[in-house]
Amino acid sequence: MAKEKVIYTEDNIHKLSEVFDNMGEKNNGLITSKRAVVKLLIDRILQMQQRGYTFNEIAELLTKNGIEISSSTLKQYVYDAMEKMKLKKGRKRNSITKSHNDKAANISSTEATSTTSKSDQEVLGDPNPPKFKFQ
Repeated sequence: MAKEKVIYTEDNIHKLSEVFDNMGEKNNGLITSKRAVVKLLIDRILQMQQRGYTFNEIAELLTKNGIEISSSTLKQYVYDAMEKMKLKKGRKRNSITKSHNDKAANISSTEATSTTSKSDQEVLGDPNPPKFKFQ
């Protein structure tokens, strides 16, 4: 038996779009994991460490304020978050470096070893600019 082919109308799609638009957040803004809390607070946690607070003290503060977490778990989540931040920065840096290296590879050896001509000096400005005295 072949399945009956279903046809959808623009009206069906429009009604469904309205239903989707009227739906709120599924979790109503609730954060459901300690790891997510640490990720959201990572900058503040690192600032606390720079001010001399230990993981144990920060974990106690979080626990007193409703986020029950051990210092070892906090430490692991902070290190994990920092590692992810490093990886993201590394990807950006690597893509910039690769782009720069690609451009540099396109410069011919004669361009790389040429000297500045007088016309270049005129374009670049006076090669001996006046010295300023600061009082």
